[in-house]
Amino acid sequence: FTELLGICVAFDVGFEGLWTASCDEPTIWRIDPTDGSVVATIALPVDGIQDEGSVAAGEGAVWAVSSASELIKVDPATNTVVGTWPLPAGAAAVRAGLGSLWVTISRADQVLRIDPADPASQTPIDVGSFPRFLAIGPDAVWVMNQRDGSVSRVAQDGSVVATIDVSAPIEGGDIAVGGGSVWVQPGGELLVQVDPATNAVVATYGPRSGSGSVIADDAGVWVSAHDTESIWRLPLP
Repeated sequence: FTELLGICVAFDVGFEGLWTASCDEPTIWRIDPTDGSVVATIALPVDGIQDEGSVAAGEGAVWAVSSASELIKVDPATNTVVGTWPLPAGAAAVRAGLGSLWVTISRADQVLRIDPADPASQTPIDVGSFPRFLAIGPDAVWVMNQRDGSVSRVAQDGSVVATIDVSAPIEGGDIAVGGGSVWVQPGGELLVQVDPATNAVVATYGPRSGSGSVIADDAGVWVSAHDTESIWRLPLP
């Protein structure tokens, strides 16, 4: 595997690649998920990448957010930047799915729903206080709101259909969808499980372990906690 320095955003998988970005230099890396080799190093025409955000692979392209609140589009067929568009101040993380791009605007307590065919077409959606990370599920976008410790469930049409209290205010944290549940790493408790059938918290797992990340599939959930330099795996039935 290749050592990559300065990774500062959540990864995404798509177009037969694993995608991430560097904050040391404004760069997106395309990685071969079978052997870990770097397939492409894509220099970005921006001053920096928004740290603790994400890249998104889907809806026809790879997308990232700059530190100056710009949406960046990369063509995975050529591994080149094909456009940039302004975003509101405070743009943080981007995910792609359900026919749209979704970008959290932390300062405005909003998520933008963006038309990938026309990224200048941006619809703001009011969510909880200081949204940061988000995850795409089969029929909804799940947004983690750091300041009020909640999760907003946003339908494909942009309507907010539920707001779920998951913890005290979240410092850092992460959110993922997989294995039939929504999983929140809230920075205090190790993990909170939300049932999308009821929009309710159904389990909380410990010990308290500080901030980290989470990813899930039908086999299990993986949780990291950098404060304790630990990784946990929760098997799913």
